[in-house]
Amino acid sequence: YVMGFVLIVAASLWYKGFDSYRITPACDDLFSDKNDTGSFLVEKNGLVVDSRTGLTWYSCSAGQRFQDNECLGDPMIFTWEQAQNFPQEFSASSSVEWRLPSEEELKSIRESQCRNPSINRIVFPGILVANYWSSTPSRRGPGFGCAMYTYDGRVSCMMRKEQQYPILLILDNKR
Repeated sequence: YVMGFVLIVAASLWYKGFDSYRITPACDDLFSDKNDTGSFLVEKNGLVVDSRTGLTWYSCSAGQRFQDNECLGDPMIFTWEQAQNFPQEFSASSSVEWRLPSEEELKSIRESQCRNPSINRIVFPGILVANYWSSTPSRRGPGFGCAMYTYDGRVSCMMRKEQQYPILLILDNKR
């Protein structure tokens, strides 16, 4: 009887863990009011300023263009090394200094109370449910980089550098 009771309790706790994960709302449902931009000031040109961090983000994934509050076109995907080089190349052609966000900066746009994606699509309308490269190298070895999975905002530094993922860009105000 004791073993059966232990199994029932363990199974219910296991199921409860999945149940609580499943009831986390989708961010599209949580941010259904088109004016709910949270801590972000959304500008008409596709730039968004986070009032908490002071960072200015481009609201679309690299490769997309912002028009009429939408991100048009397909996001570009990059290996980790390509992602590190793209902001400099793009900056040279756009005469605006851009950079790749760090792991911590990517985590700063995550909405912890929702998922799928865990990012406010009113602020970032072109965000994919995908891994997004950061500028942060992995301490696990030279073959790995850090990326954030936008479904739930988890960051992993075990992403193989030859994998191809989209990126977001931040205005480089430090130069």
